[in-house]
Amino acid sequence: MWDAKRKVYRLELSNDEVQALQFIGKRYEWSEYLLACLEGNVVMMTEREAWNWRDDVDSDDSPFPMASPSFAQKLSDFYWEVI
Repeated sequence: MWDAKRKVYRLELSNDEVQALQFIGKRYEWSEYLLACLEGNVVMMTEREAWNWRDDVDSDDSPFPMASPSFAQKLSDFYWEVI
């Protein structure tokens, strides 16, 4: 049986990426959502949370502003993992 509350999406962040995310803080809905789902250096999301996060990313004019190019690429790859 499917458990809708099961964390099925996982994004591992480096210490530098966690610090960058904390610096970005709640300036954007996508970053606030990631912070809320952050457990140590890992973002854990249910399927519903992942879709909500994608909606937050889509609502911005530019995806992942303030993220370094490599961090933005990692976030973009995670975005496309959500099915």
